[in-house]
Amino acid sequence: MDETTSYHHGALRKTLIEAGVAILKEEDVSALTLRRVARIAQVSHMAPYRHFADKNALLAAIAVEGFQMLASEMQHVTQSNLENPRRLIRDIGLNYVRFGIKYPAHISLMFSGLLATSENEELNNAAAQTLNLLIEAVEQAQSHKVIAQGESKQIAKSVWGLIHGLTMLMKEGLLISDVNNQLEVMVSTAIEDLLRGLENSK
Repeated sequence: MDETTSYHHGALRKTLIEAGVAILKEEDVSALTLRRVARIAQVSHMAPYRHFADKNALLAAIAVEGFQMLASEMQHVTQSNLENPRRLIRDIGLNYVRFGIKYPAHISLMFSGLLATSENEELNNAAAQTLNLLIEAVEQAQSHKVIAQGESKQIAKSVWGLIHGLTMLMKEGLLISDVNNQLEVMVSTAIEDLLRGLENSK
């Protein structure tokens, strides 16, 4: 395939990211190489370097895609629950867990340690956006006196820790056997327990 004629602008980058995700769905990060990604995308082994300086740049792009998709899910929930902050936090949690189950390759990479050591500004901004959406939900809950006043960023991180822990356990099938029927009850109960604790700390 001649990638110079077979891909319009931007399509090759997207195809390479999709090829990387396909590898991560089946294997770990060590199995991903730009040469292998090129082979899956059916382009020359040098073609990926037009968009990614190295393997880490491709991994960062996949993680950015994941954070952007997650932020989109969170924004959708936010817009439909502006006057019900308790439900907002619960629905953010539910959508987060559903995202992790639906996109296991993305969620694993997003929190693989890549972010902690990355100097990629786009990746750092994408991760910050998702945290900021949760901080805003906490601040809305505080303004409605649903939870205690306090450092909203720290409270948001506590909520995130609970949600993410549930996500990773459910993704691996370690908490429930029937995700479709039990997920909402499990997540809603955990978040309600946390919110009651935060409410009682007022």
